[in-house]
Amino acid sequence: MPGVYDQDNTAERASAGVDQADEVRRYAEAIVDAMRQPALVLNEDLRVEIANRAFYRIFQVDQADITGRLIYELGNRQWDIGELRKLLEEILPNNGSVDEFRVEREFERIGRRVMILNARRLERVDRRPAIFLTIDDITEREDTRWLLEAEKEYAEKVVDASRDALLILGWDHRVRTANETFYKTFKVDPSATEGRMVYELGNGQWDIPELRDLLENVLPDNDAFDDFEVEHDFEDLGHRIMVLNARRVDHTQLILLAIEDQTEARRAERARRESEARMASMMQHAPIGIGLIDREGRWVMQNPLLERLSSGLIPFRDSDQTSRWHPADKSDPENWPGSRALRGEIVAPGVDFRTEVDGQERWLRISAAPVQGSKEVDHAVVIAEDITEDKRGQEERELLLAELNHRVKNLFGVIRSLVTQGSGGAEVEQYKNTLIGRLDALVRAHTLVIESRWGSFDLTTLAERTLEPSATRRAAAIQIRGEPLPLEARHAVSLSLILHELATNSVKYGALSAAEGRIGLTWRIVQDSADSRAELAWQESGGPPVRAPKRRGFGTTLIERAFAYDLQGGAEIEFPPEGLRARAWFSIS
Repeated sequence: MPGVYDQDNTAERASAGVDQADEVRRYAEAIVDAMRQPALVLNEDLRVEIANRAFYRIFQVDQADITGRLIYELGNRQWDIGELRKLLEEILPNNGSVDEFRVEREFERIGRRVMILNARRLERVDRRPAIFLTIDDITEREDTRWLLEAEKEYAEKVVDASRDALLILGWDHRVRTANETFYKTFKVDPSATEGRMVYELGNGQWDIPELRDLLENVLPDNDAFDDFEVEHDFEDLGHRIMVLNARRVDHTQLILLAIEDQTEARRAERARRESEARMASMMQHAPIGIGLIDREGRWVMQNPLLERLSSGLIPFRDSDQTSRWHPADKSDPENWPGSRALRGEIVAPGVDFRTEVDGQERWLRISAAPVQGSKEVDHAVVIAEDITEDKRGQEERELLLAELNHRVKNLFGVIRSLVTQGSGGAEVEQYKNTLIGRLDALVRAHTLVIESRWGSFDLTTLAERTLEPSATRRAAAIQIRGEPLPLEARHAVSLSLILHELATNSVKYGALSAAEGRIGLTWRIVQDSADSRAELAWQESGGPPVRAPKRRGFGTTLIERAFAYDLQGGAEIEFPPEGLRARAWFSIS
């Protein structure tokens, strides 16, 4: 039986043991509370005994809402997580500890969190067992890893999808990798590329002096180079033109080398320039006007001829979007060939328009065709042909036919008149000669008209040809003087017959029947506000004395009627003794 001393010593040891346990518990609680990662101590019923400050801070909860509560009820049951139940109720009782158990959860306040749970079952001497649960929030780490993986995948996709050939080199200029474009463009395999010096690729074909200089001298000092052009002849590929760009990636000690094969682009560009030069030359020298208009009616392009021809004819849009149209055209501008082409219609062979170019009336034939864009017609090609000469030729032909028809009718009328008038009581031979002379005068007049292509001719020419037969022996006996006087075809027959009659009468009875006889034919142009007319004067001298005829002859009747009816004028004939005198006038308006 122990003594008093022994009893007092046992009580003292018990008290000391309790104090020591409390101290250990307080020490453990302090450690838990000081941890940077959230931690919970649960009792055997999974109710919270202790939560550290990291838990309160990270999951934004209050101590009053945690202590003593079932873990699944925390945060309005946000901790009722299937994986957590599995860990606490199934795995931990059988194993005593759980490591690296991954759990994901969407929390109301803090959003999605990714957590790694570690749990230990604690046996306590004086109390029921407990569970120590640490929660490592790896959300940011997971997001960062995901971003890094995404960036890596993105970079790999960019490299692989690049249309330019890409080489990734180490700082020792050995190939780490290349994209598919490089392999296809330069016809090499990955096995013969990766791990080799870039200068060894393609059986040494990449040992290009310019490339060596860029990688060994330029890049180390500048960290980059751009748009450096290199030309090289490859055995299998032939002559290539390459544009090189490079970047040093210092923290990974890599070099990104982009190789843009410009060979085909340069060929295409050269072909395009040659094509444009040919097109420009064709446009410059084309005998027709060629242009391109957009949907707003604005000229995108015109060749020089169209610029000259289109002035004042082809509509365009002002800033206020109002159409302008040549006033001579009476049709709706929407029916202009360019507008119709913009609506998808091909206008061929074209529409004729009358306009003024360089102060002269011109005729243009406008054709147009639509130019199809990606979805709809967005331009129209306009072609303008100068058909002025064709129009004039057509008008001349129509005029010539009408004039010929009129003249033939008149000619038959004149011939009929000549035949029916006769020569009074002259003998048949004399009548024949008279008629032939008059017909010859008609032939000369019509010859002159034909030579002028039914255009204008000068009165001097008509007078010389008509009077020539009468002056064959004495050319100096006939003096012809007058200012230039252009005549039309309608004047020819009448004037020719009148001059022929005057000359024939002079040869028979007047000045040309005597050796010293003379004839003077003069004219002048008189203009007034109402009309323009020509005044002619026929004066004979040096012939036998003249006596007025007892009756009106055919010549006098012909002269008076011709001037009065055919030429819209008049005539007066006088017979003084010194020589026949005739004065006449006719309209030349």
